[in-house]
Amino acid sequence: MIDKTQAPTVIDSEPMGFAHALPRFVAGDRNPERIDVRYQWVDGRVEGEAQLGPLAAGPPGHAHGGAITSLLDEAMGYAAWIVAGIVLTARIEVDFLRPVRLPTSVRVLASVSEHSGRKVTTEGSLLDQNGMVLARSRAVFVLLPPDKAEKLGNTLSSPPK
Repeated sequence: MIDKTQAPTVIDSEPMGFAHALPRFVAGDRNPERIDVRYQWVDGRVEGEAQLGPLAAGPPGHAHGGAITSLLDEAMGYAAWIVAGIVLTARIEVDFLRPVRLPTSVRVLASVSEHSGRKVTTEGSLLDQNGMVLARSRAVFVLLPPDKAEKLGNTLSSPPK
């Protein structure tokens, strides 16, 4: 857990203390043909701007549900990471409210709704540029005890203080 008042303003090329992490599935390659996303910590939540390109496609001309889910999972994970510490996704559910046409720019919002013990519950949403909600999600993350995190080796580090 980090002091939320000292959380990084921009969560970019080395997000959330993942300096020694393996490449990230969503934010790792910054490919505008697939998913190019930048996150910020603003007023107690993660806010992201993402470009979804043709390589994020599922149905012709539309984003794949897995691409949308991955984007929401990553944003909610960052929120949980800032609030609680090193977490892993235990459960995620996504309501796909509207099809997402490609290519497009979207906004991702994520926040922690509850933190009790090792359980961190988050909420996220994906919005179009007009503020229309395209997808809504909820997830439960589990805080890893330090000994378990250590067993992962150098692939995770604590967020910056």
